[in-house]
Amino acid sequence: MSQFPVKKKKKKQRLRLPGSPAPLAHPVRFPKVVLCLVEKRMGATRKAFLTTLARQRGFCVEDANSDRVTHVVSEGNSGDEVVEWLLKNGSRGIDVLGGCPALLNTSWFTESMSAGRPAEIEPRHRLQVRKEPSYLAGCGGGVRSIEEYKWYLGKSQLGEQPPPHQTCL
Repeated sequence: MSQFPVKKKKKKQRLRLPGSPAPLAHPVRFPKVVLCLVEKRMGATRKAFLTTLARQRGFCVEDANSDRVTHVVSEGNSGDEVVEWLLKNGSRGIDVLGGCPALLNTSWFTESMSAGRPAEIEPRHRLQVRKEPSYLAGCGGGVRSIEEYKWYLGKSQLGEQPPPHQTCL
């Protein structure tokens, strides 16, 4: 009598379009706190784990291009690197120097997960963004928003100067 290997059934995976919100398996307890986890240096697997953990604790987690994001959490990146990452990943309407959304390191995330609620944001949690980051050299100061920075990038390569109402700060 010969033996045949047992065939394993493959589980069907649900397809989800990139950028579409994840199914709400856990109720959102903190609707005013919307997290964005920066994958740069964190890796996709760790980001997926931390996203699941945050959602289990009642936090809402969305992609970088969401206008609802209030807290950007990064691991091992400077504030300037996070701003560059946000620009490359389609973020809109962010006041870089005004602190909206809050650019935070993982210590804030860890404390929030331990407490089961959003931790108070302290100066040690914030990622520092220089007033004149290296990628804004030649802008004569700094730019307050991502829109101004994108405008500056597009126009500076053409040799144009910003109009008076969009002058770099």
